[in-house]
Amino acid sequence: MQDWAYIGVTAWPDGVGVEARVRALMVSLGMDEFHASRWAVRAGPVIFARIEAALAGGVVRSLHAEGIPAVSPTGSQIRSSPAAWRVKRLTRAMGVSPAMYAAEMWGKEPTRGLKMGEVELMVVGRIERREQRSAMPAVGDGGGASVMMDGGAGLMALHASMEGPGAGASRTTTGSFGHVMDLYTREGERFRIDTDKFSFDVLGSERGYSDGENFSTLALRLAGEAPGALVDDGFARVGDIPGVRTDRSSSASRATVRRVDRMPAFEVYSPWVWRAERELSARARRAAGGG
Repeated sequence: MQDWAYIGVTAWPDGVGVEARVRALMVSLGMDEFHASRWAVRAGPVIFARIEAALAGGVVRSLHAEGIPAVSPTGSQIRSSPAAWRVKRLTRAMGVSPAMYAAEMWGKEPTRGLKMGEVELMVVGRIERREQRSAMPAVGDGGGASVMMDGGAGLMALHASMEGPGAGASRTTTGSFGHVMDLYTREGERFRIDTDKFSFDVLGSERGYSDGENFSTLALRLAGEAPGALVDDGFARVGDIPGVRTDRSSSASRATVRRVDRMPAFEVYSPWVWRAERELSARARRAAGGG
């Protein structure tokens, strides 16, 4: 099976402006100026290309020569990254420092110990899921529009009818927002907290009314208990990842359904960041003479 490399940067280097980034992408990846500019203005992390893994080394070296510290985790590396253990509940061990939790898992996985002093990376992401239905209802249906939104619960619904030419066509959008956090340890483990599948009992009196609020509270607590960990919240900024499909459409009779799910992008992004940060750390050690 052909392997692909995902070329990008975790952060643009200081002193390398947008014009220099555009030039580097044009020279190293053969992008036209329009597309290079679109990637160059984005704040990192940025995954700006997917190419054959066999070609990645040359592209990365070319970007380095242009002052861009690019990384190129491959699909096979991403797939072989630590599997995500789905956490159902956390219970804090009392009187232990650094903090440690008993992580109860979903399924038949045994309870595991999560040592916050061993966490090296936290990747957090807001996951959008949305379904849009467009249809031509029976002749005679009236027009009009209505909107419902519930931001606290992360749910939204929209219905609109068209007037004028094509009157009677309707579009309904439903969706939800969830949050996911992956915690990577130095021992090569990955613990996943998903608001759709997690009990926030561990927050005690700090527990709020919405999953989004509770997720933020928990993330801040865990980050504070893992002072050696890098916290990455760049998924909201990364946008589309080349080669990763997050929307699908289907049609039947007079109806069209379009579904958007950002979770497949997070499944690539999270281990990509883990691989990228490890590669950058290894480069820093080599540069310092540490092997």
